[in-house]
Amino acid sequence: MKSRFLDKLIDRLDRLDSDAVQTQFLHLAREKGLLETIFQAIQEGIVVVGSGASIRYANRTAESLFGFKLDDAEGQPIARYIRDIDWEKVLNLDEDEWEKLVRREIEVSYPDHRFVEFYVVPLSAVEQGEQGAVVIFRDVTRDRAS
Repeated sequence: MKSRFLDKLIDRLDRLDSDAVQTQFLHLAREKGLLETIFQAIQEGIVVVGSGASIRYANRTAESLFGFKLDDAEGQPIARYIRDIDWEKVLNLDEDEWEKLVRREIEVSYPDHRFVEFYVVPLSAVEQGEQGAVVIFRDVTRDRAS
């Protein structure tokens, strides 16, 4: 996921002195650390998939829901861990079809039997020209039991 800030920084990198470069990279590291803390604190599972439906990021909740570790799953197809969804079809929807895919529910049997609701946000909605999607999962097993 590219950011316009990072693109601008790279364009100007040769014009910056070493102190300015260090300051900018420290800023980026703090920003990344803050976002990582937020994503790890969220109770919903978050998975970012890139082109080819490969996993680029997952928080601990997603790891727990689907029984994988990001270190092992990064770069692997999401279908390897989250089955019963036609990921190629989901990730290749056109703009009108994205509107129809509000929320879906799946039943998961590994690592534990659960019902999981998910929705997908295309990365192109966040960053022009970016391929892939953010998939947000919520365990609704308790809701189903009541």
